[in-house]
Amino acid sequence: MLGFSMARDRTATVFGAILRESRINAGLTQEKLALEADLDRSYISELENGRKHPSLETILKVAPVLKLTAEAMVARTRSRLPTVQGHS
Repeated sequence: MLGFSMARDRTATVFGAILRESRINAGLTQEKLALEADLDRSYISELENGRKHPSLETILKVAPVLKLTAEAMVARTRSRLPTVQGHS
Protein backbone atom coordinates (compact mmCIF):
# COMPACT_ATOMS: atom_id res chain seq x y z
CA MET A 1 0.00 0.00 0.00
CA LEU A 2 3.02 2.25 0.33
CA GLY A 3 3.11 2.80 -3.44
CA PHE A 4 -0.47 4.08 -3.44
CA SER A 5 0.30 6.50 -0.62
CA MET A 6 3.36 7.87 -2.41
CA ALA A 7 1.43 8.26 -5.68
CA ARG A 8 -1.38 10.01 -3.84
CA ASP A 9 1.09 12.42 -2.21
CA ARG A 10 2.70 13.09 -5.60
CA THR A 11 -0.72 13.83 -7.08
CA ALA A 12 -1.46 16.33 -4.29
CA THR A 13 1.92 18.02 -4.85
CA VAL A 14 1.41 18.29 -8.61
CA PHE A 15 -2.18 19.53 -8.25
CA GLY A 16 -0.99 22.10 -5.71
CA ALA A 17 1.64 23.43 -8.10
CA ILE A 18 -0.96 23.73 -10.86
CA LEU A 19 -3.39 25.46 -8.52
CA ARG A 20 -0.71 27.97 -7.48
CA GLU A 21 0.37 28.64 -11.08
CA SER A 22 -3.24 29.05 -12.20
CA ARG A 23 -4.05 31.38 -9.30
CA ILE A 24 -1.01 33.57 -9.98
CA ASN A 25 -1.78 33.63 -13.72
CA ALA A 26 -5.32 34.73 -12.88
CA GLY A 27 -3.91 37.57 -10.76
CA LEU A 28 -5.53 36.31 -7.57
CA THR A 29 -4.30 36.09 -4.01
CA GLN A 30 -5.02 32.99 -1.97
CA GLU A 31 -7.51 35.07 -0.01
CA LYS A 32 -9.36 36.26 -3.13
CA LEU A 33 -9.50 32.74 -4.59
CA ALA A 34 -10.77 31.37 -1.29
CA LEU A 35 -13.43 34.07 -1.02
CA GLU A 36 -14.70 33.58 -4.57
CA ALA A 37 -14.63 29.77 -4.31
CA ASP A 38 -16.27 29.77 -0.85
CA LEU A 39 -13.28 28.04 0.75
CA ASP A 40 -10.95 28.91 3.61
CA ARG A 41 -7.68 30.65 2.71
CA SER A 42 -5.69 28.23 4.86
CA TYR A 43 -7.19 25.34 2.89
CA ILE A 44 -6.03 26.94 -0.38
CA SER A 45 -2.54 27.20 1.13
CA GLU A 46 -2.60 23.54 2.19
CA LEU A 47 -3.72 22.51 -1.30
CA GLU A 48 -1.01 24.59 -2.97
CA ASN A 49 1.62 23.05 -0.71
CA GLY A 50 0.44 19.49 -1.39
CA ARG A 51 -0.61 18.90 2.21
CA LYS A 52 -4.27 18.33 1.34
CA HIS A 53 -5.90 16.32 -1.41
CA PRO A 54 -8.65 18.18 -3.27
CA SER A 55 -12.11 16.70 -3.46
CA LEU A 56 -14.09 16.83 -6.67
CA GLU A 57 -16.26 19.47 -5.04
CA THR A 58 -13.18 21.62 -4.36
CA ILE A 59 -11.94 21.32 -7.94
CA LEU A 60 -15.42 22.25 -9.20
CA LYS A 61 -15.37 25.34 -6.96
CA VAL A 62 -11.89 26.66 -7.80
CA ALA A 63 -11.77 25.94 -11.53
CA PRO A 64 -14.35 28.53 -12.67
CA VAL A 65 -12.79 31.21 -10.44
CA LEU A 66 -9.51 30.51 -12.25
CA LYS A 67 -11.32 30.63 -15.63
CA LEU A 68 -10.60 26.91 -16.14
CA THR A 69 -12.68 23.79 -16.31
CA ALA A 70 -12.35 21.05 -13.75
CA GLU A 71 -11.41 18.78 -16.64
CA ALA A 72 -8.52 21.07 -17.60
CA MET A 73 -7.18 21.09 -14.05
CA VAL A 74 -7.33 17.29 -13.84
CA ALA A 75 -5.74 16.91 -17.29
CA ARG A 76 -2.90 19.27 -16.37
CA THR A 77 -2.30 17.33 -13.18
CA ARG A 78 -2.33 14.00 -14.96
CA SER A 79 0.04 15.24 -17.67
CA ARG A 80 2.69 16.06 -15.05
CA LEU A 81 2.46 12.76 -13.23
CA PRO A 82 4.87 9.99 -14.15
CA THR A 83 3.15 7.07 -15.82
CA VAL A 84 3.11 3.86 -13.86
CA GLN A 85 3.73 0.71 -15.83
CA GLY A 86 0.64 -1.47 -15.90
CA HIS A 87 -1.73 1.39 -15.09
CA SER A 88 -3.50 3.73 -17.48
